[in-house]
Amino acid sequence: MFVSCSEEQECMNVWTAYLNFENLYGTQSRVDEVLKQAQLRVDPVAIQRRLCDIYTRSGKFDVSERQFLPFPQHGSFSIPMFDYHHTTIHCSGVC
Repeated sequence: MFVSCSEEQECMNVWTAYLNFENLYGTQSRVDEVLKQAQLRVDPVAIQRRLCDIYTRSGKFDVSERQFLPFPQHGSFSIPMFDYHHTTIHCSGVC
């Protein structure tokens, strides 16, 4: 797979779209492959955070939770982790 882009934000958007596509239509192993490639080309923490958001929006809460585990102490994950727990545990789908 080859993604060519000139600016960081443009690249991040392209990889996010690719991950979104694979999440909707591909297999989990394919999502994992795309994530590994994306982490080599853009900020690895930022792209993993975007993947967590993709999983959460698509209702794949169990997969989203696993994505947080590699960076439990990273500050940028505190807000999405709060959102995740608020949405899945405290609201139980009602919010």
